[in-house]
Amino acid sequence: KLAVKAVEAKPKKQMKPADVEAEVYKYVKSHPSGIDVADCAESLGVSEGEVQKSINALVKKGKLELG
Repeated sequence: KLAVKAVEAKPKKQMKPADVEAEVYKYVKSHPSGIDVADCAESLGVSEGEVQKSINALVKKGKLELG
């Protein structure tokens, strides 16, 4: 048997890009060994695309480094 239960999808938050960036930055700082974009998106209640855009913007601003 497979134990499965339904979960309600969290509604995505409506955040300004600058707010998403700030939240992503805090999330990355709290996970020094690295992050999973999907986990970050789920935790923040935003899309993976928004997380990726924020990461790219933060890298461009010199606040984050990839790798």
